[in-house]
Amino acid sequence: MSRGWLYGVTAAFCILVLGGALLLNWQQSSGLDRRTIIGADEQDLCRDVQVLFDAEKFDELDRMGRQFATLKDRFEGGGEKLSLFYESMGLDGCGTTFCEARPVQPQNIRKLQNWLNRDPKNSVAKTAMALNWYYFAWVGRGCAAWADITFDQWQLYFDRLRIARSYLDGVDPHTSPQYYAILMDILCESGGPRERLDALYEQGHTAFPNFYGLTMRYARVLDRNWYGRGGDLAWLAETLLDDPGGDSGKASYSFVAELSSGLVGTEGFFPETGLSWDNIKQGFAVRQQLYGLTNHDWNAYCYMAYAAGDRDACREAYAHFGENVDATVWQDRSFYPERVLPWIKGQ
Repeated sequence: MSRGWLYGVTAAFCILVLGGALLLNWQQSSGLDRRTIIGADEQDLCRDVQVLFDAEKFDELDRMGRQFATLKDRFEGGGEKLSLFYESMGLDGCGTTFCEARPVQPQNIRKLQNWLNRDPKNSVAKTAMALNWYYFAWVGRGCAAWADITFDQWQLYFDRLRIARSYLDGVDPHTSPQYYAILMDILCESGGPRERLDALYEQGHTAFPNFYGLTMRYARVLDRNWYGRGGDLAWLAETLLDDPGGDSGKASYSFVAELSSGLVGTEGFFPETGLSWDNIKQGFAVRQQLYGLTNHDWNAYCYMAYAAGDRDACREAYAHFGENVDATVWQDRSFYPERVLPWIKGQ
């Protein structure tokens, strides 16, 4: 893989990965509160964690981190609280776009070093430190288009990614699911290779088969703009129906589909991904039963229902999200109001 190719797709990856904190301008200008789209529980947890972190309440943060590592605590929609717990100790504010936020990573790193000075082997602190250096790498690179990034910026970016990787050494991955998520991001952006990413996912999935966040990251790796080949996404989704299987496997299938909906347009969604609309519907039904669904999830479901030509399913979704249109799903300002909404209403 050429480094020039890697740089090009890395810029797009920034928009997709740098936390649930990234919002598109349309959503911001529409005046929609993120709590309305994603749910109040995410915003509330983010604020709680940042208050504790600012006060350096490390014992309480350690307790929370270990509790969330069990993956029993989930948001509406099924996403794990674990990932947002760490993101909250790495980003500025709750819901602020990364590229517009203050670069708080240096002060965060100093706080985390205070924690590690007191408890050098603490896995929660080391994981949070790795994530802060990952974000700090992006601060050094900047959010401009890849062609506008200087050599020095690229070098700083990769140097800081190596530092981020070093803090994961000594973290027991069997007790820290986020280890796999952060390392996958770092390896993906550092050039892989694909075989290393495959092995990392296999290890993480074996240890934590119900870690939806890791499955979604691997699905992104399998996108053809990254390391994927035709049929890879369908292969991954189908394997999840057997491993972990059951309701978790069906829910996992829907998470792969939801991630893919942000990467592939409606016209080519099913031909390009190879996913099954029937399996997607079953997966979302299971998630609704187990966790409920957010307005974001219903928007994504409607997006894929439109791609499948299933007007009844799209109407079901519309009955839930109504005017709460999520721009991060539809992206094009005109597509939803001019094409999808009239189709839903039979106009």
